Amino acid sequence: MMKTDLASNTHLDRFLLSAWISNLKNASIVSGTGELIFSQDPSPLKTTTSRLVVFQIFKKYLQLKPGSAAICNDPMNGGTDFETLFICLKLSENLCLVWEDQCGLLNFKIPPMPWLENSQENTVFMGALIAASSSPQVIRAFLDQNKAKADHFLRSTEMIQLFSNPQFKSNWFKTCLAIFRDKMAQRAEGETQRSLEYKGLIIKMRVSITEDQNTLPFAIDFSGTSMAGQLSAATHIIESGLLIELIKFYGLEGYLCQSILNSIKLTLPPNSIVAKPTPDGAYNFELQKVSRQLIRQCLGEINSTQRKEVKRHSTYSTYLIAARPDMLASTGLQDLKNQEAQQLWSQKSYFSNSRVQMIDGPFVFERKQALEKSFDCAFKPKQPLRLVLRGVTSPDDISVRRITLNRKPIVTGEFLVTPEDLIEIFWTT
Repeated sequence: MMKTDLASNTHLDRFLLSAWISNLKNASIVSGTGELIFSQDPSPLKTTTSRLVVFQIFKKYLQLKPGSAAICNDPMNGGTDFETLFICLKLSENLCLVWEDQCGLLNFKIPPMPWLENSQENTVFMGALIAASSSPQVIRAFLDQNKAKADHFLRSTEMIQLFSNPQFKSNWFKTCLAIFRDKMAQRAEGETQRSLEYKGLIIKMRVSITEDQNTLPFAIDFSGTSMAGQLSAATHIIESGLLIELIKFYGLEGYLCQSILNSIKLTLPPNSIVAKPTPDGAYNFELQKVSRQLIRQCLGEINSTQRKEVKRHSTYSTYLIAARPDMLASTGLQDLKNQEAQQLWSQKSYFSNSRVQMIDGPFVFERKQALEKSFDCAFKPKQPLRLVLRGVTSPDDISVRRITLNRKPIVTGEFLVTPEDLIEIFWTT
């Protein structure tokens, strides 16, 4: 009977946590000291650890009080890129909510700064922020949307009281850890290592899994990985991607919390390509996807009944594609309403080995065909814009997954295109 009751309470707690933040995308419920209580990451770029890093920065430098919030998009301070704004809302002394939102017209750095104080906007800081934007009306509307979200959560007094309770947190952590250990017991122990030569650099990953009570169950070690040059990503970006793969592999969706994080040892050599942020975060998505593909292979190998001696790994292509206005040439931007502009310039299409998102935006399509396992389109922009590609290009599958500009293949980067340029995408899953 006790076991049934525990399971029932666990499902209820999980449902309450999930339902409470269901109107957000990537978001975390965090204790007052920074322990992860609950997390969700439906967006292609995973940011669980990024949100925890941002929280700790806010906690150290801004000392938020209940009813206050801070914002940041700086890739050198826990952020991912300029377009992604991280928001930390302090709900009580023991509870915070950290989420992110996208604004394609947010094209400048915002360091950690106060936003709300006692539920009221800091007019000095916000005035300076909006004045710095080339699209002040759109940024104003974007902040208003998130202010409405913050107000909604601050009114959720019953949920705040429940999730702030130390006993709730303790019980939840114990339950999640028990589920984690049970799932682990159903999988194999072992150790494996893989390496990948990527753009002239080496990424090495060693994964070990053990049920030894004297050792952390998971150890992921990137020792031997190349030092960073132009290509690199922040530690929190890599760790966020690895966490998602572990959770998916062990069927722990909805149970990721601090007690599970404490069971993982991660070694990322300082200043390597997997442990050095860049000012604009240009390679974050790309290197996170490479790392996720690597650990997926390692986990599969450890749990395979037929061990393979192949230690080198090949990638598959995956992209985030976005259209952004060319601020020097674009004249139609001011004609758009705030909400329309925000929606138009914040869209991103995701293409992977198993998923295709219909691309949309300010385009004229010459063809657009979506079948069960393929997508084929050709289009020209209605106005000059920047085409932004972030992701992994694999030479092994160029025949089935490719993006071209004026009939020539293009890979990760930003491309200025005009109404005379033809963009084509052919993709199979």
